[in-house]
Amino acid sequence: MNCITNEIERSQRGGALNAGCGAAPEYLPELKDNISAAREIAREYCNLTITNKKNRNYIVCYFVHLIIGANKLLPIYINELRKGLRMEAFPISSEMHGDDVFWKWCDTVCRDMERHKVYHYLKESIDKLKALLADAEKAMMHCDPTLFERFFYREEQHYNSCGVKRKFDMWLYDDSYPDIDKLRELQAQVVAETLKMGVMDFAKMPSQKEIDEVKLDYLTSLLPCDFEVDENFKIACAQWRRFMHWEGTILVIDYKKYGKYIQAHFYEFSDKQLQAIFELDMMLKLIHQEMARLKAKTEAKHTVLKSETAMKYWRRLMKLGLVDSNCQLLPDTSRQQAMYIVEPFAEKLDIKNQWKPFEDLWGIKNLAQEKWKFQQTGILPPIHQDIDKVFKD
Repeated sequence: MNCITNEIERSQRGGALNAGCGAAPEYLPELKDNISAAREIAREYCNLTITNKKNRNYIVCYFVHLIIGANKLLPIYINELRKGLRMEAFPISSEMHGDDVFWKWCDTVCRDMERHKVYHYLKESIDKLKALLADAEKAMMHCDPTLFERFFYREEQHYNSCGVKRKFDMWLYDDSYPDIDKLRELQAQVVAETLKMGVMDFAKMPSQKEIDEVKLDYLTSLLPCDFEVDENFKIACAQWRRFMHWEGTILVIDYKKYGKYIQAHFYEFSDKQLQAIFELDMMLKLIHQEMARLKAKTEAKHTVLKSETAMKYWRRLMKLGLVDSNCQLLPDTSRQQAMYIVEPFAEKLDIKNQWKPFEDLWGIKNLAQEKWKFQQTGILPPIHQDIDKVFKD
C-alpha cells in the first residue's frame, strides 16, 4: 500500500509544484513570440527568392526589431532561471540544444545584408542573441532539477484531461471493473502505444546492457496478442526505462529527468507526440488511483480477516493443520477444504461477498466452482467434521 500511496502523493506534489510556479509573467509571451517570429522570418527569407531590394531591407529590419526585442527580455528570463523561478522551452537555443538551422539562416541573411546599413545592427543583435541564449543554457545546466518537473506539469495543464478520464471510465465499464492484474495490462498497453508513436526518438541510443535489461517477454505477456513488437520498440523500451522505475505494480516516472528530456526537445516533437506524452501521464495517474482504491479495499477486507474474532477461528484451523501462522493454506490443504472453510467463516464475520476476500488472501481463484462440484457430487472434503467443529462456539 505504501508504494501506491507514495505514487499518489508524488502526483499531488507535482501538481503543487506546478501551481507554485504561478501564472506566466507578462514579459514571457512577448519573448516567446519574438523568438518564434524571428525564426519564421529567417526561414521564409532563406526559402523564398526575394529580388526586390526594398522588400528585403524591410523584412530584415523587422527581423532585427524582433531580435532586439528578445534581447531586451532574455536577461529577465535568465535572472528568473538562476533564481529557480522559471523554466521554458524556446524554438531556438544555443550550444548543446542549438537550432543549427536557425543560425545558418542568420548567416545567410547577414551575407545578403553585408553592404547595407542594417548590417551592423543585424550582426550585433544576432551575436547578442546567441550570447544570451548561451547564458540561458549555462544557467539551465546548473538549475534546480525540480524546474524541469515544474515545466512538465505546467505544459500538461494545456491539455484537457476530460477525454482521458472518459476513455478510462469506458475501459472500466467495458472490463466490468477489473482487478489490479487487468490494470497492469492497461498500464503496459498505454505506455507501449505511446512509445510506438516515437516519443523516445530524440533520446540517446541505449547501450547493449540497457537493451539486455528490457524484459520483453514479460512486457509482451501483458500486451494484446496482436501488438507488434520489433527491434525499434525494444530500443524505445530501453530508452524509456531511463525515466522510470517500478514500485510494486506502480510505474513511477522521474519527472526531473523526464521533464528535462521533454523540455530539451519540445519543438522537435509533433503536436500528436506532445499530446500523447501528456495524455499518457494523465492516464497513468488514473490507473494508479484505481490501483490504490482496489488495494485499500483489499486491505480493508484483510483487516476483517485478521480481526480478533477471526483469529479465534484461524487458531483452530492452525491446530487442524490446514493453515499456517500467516493464515495461508498449507500445501496439503485441498481446494475443496478451502471452499468448505469459507462459507461458515464468512458467516461468522458477516462477509457478504464470501469468496473474494479469501481468494485474495490465499491467492487463488474460482472457489465458487468447488462449491458447484460439491453440490453435483455430494462428496464432502476430508476432515469436514473437524472443520464444522471449528466454527461451533
